Amino acid sequence: MQVFLNDKLVPESDARVSVLDRGFLYGDSVFETLRAYGGVPFMLSTHLRRLARSADALGIHIPISIDELRSAVMSTLEANSLKNAYLRVMVSRGVGPPGFDPTADTTPTLVVLARELSPYPDEMYT
Repeated sequence: MQVFLNDKLVPESDARVSVLDRGFLYGDSVFETLRAYGGVPFMLSTHLRRLARSADALGIHIPISIDELRSAVMSTLEANSLKNAYLRVMVSRGVGPPGFDPTADTTPTLVVLARELSPYPDEMYT
């Protein structure tokens, strides 16, 4: 599987996020989870706008433009040859100095994951 990490697709086995990343340490991140049907992410623009609003509210800089993020989502989906999938787009504040200061100088971490959709068994819905 391929994941989009920061600025490029990488093999999942090579993808690394620091244990000092503020998203890992403090939950200092934003994310969107969405579904793809037939290779088309459902309401992608709406999800990406909401991600941008959430990041803005927390003062987290998304390191690429929304158009580039849309391309990253599509590239991740296509690189994994997925049609019916779930997608997760995450942006953390990144690695920074110790402490909780959200204004600290950091480099954001961007991750886009795509997975084959595995619905719950039918009996879970009754």
